[in-house]
Amino acid sequence: MVLGLLFGGGLALAAAIQSTGLAEWIAKGIGSIGTLPLLGMFALVTLVITFLTEVTSNTTAAVAFLPLLAAAPNAIVFGTGHMRIPSTINAGFALNIGGVVIVKLLTYFIVAAVWIR
Repeated sequence: MVLGLLFGGGLALAAAIQSTGLAEWIAKGIGSIGTLPLLGMFALVTLVITFLTEVTSNTTAAVAFLPLLAAAPNAIVFGTGHMRIPSTINAGFALNIGGVVIVKLLTYFIVAAVWIR
């Protein structure tokens, strides 16, 4: 029950962050520093989201900011006309399957190394 309340509270807080415009304000603030190299921009976004999770839940940060962070790159890619939605679905599916396999294998070997002696 407590986890359900935390998750629901995170979703409600994320909705408030989006509806008040705070998410866009933070994203524009980060985006206005466009002179940074790509690695610097990644570091800045990571830093902002990481410290945001110190005062909000991970659920809140993910729900509030992932759509903003994902929308711009998708718009750029689809705007070129060279990428079609089925291509991204196929690539995404393959990456998801690969990610599941990698995480399962790493988890298996790390758990075996740590707990099984």
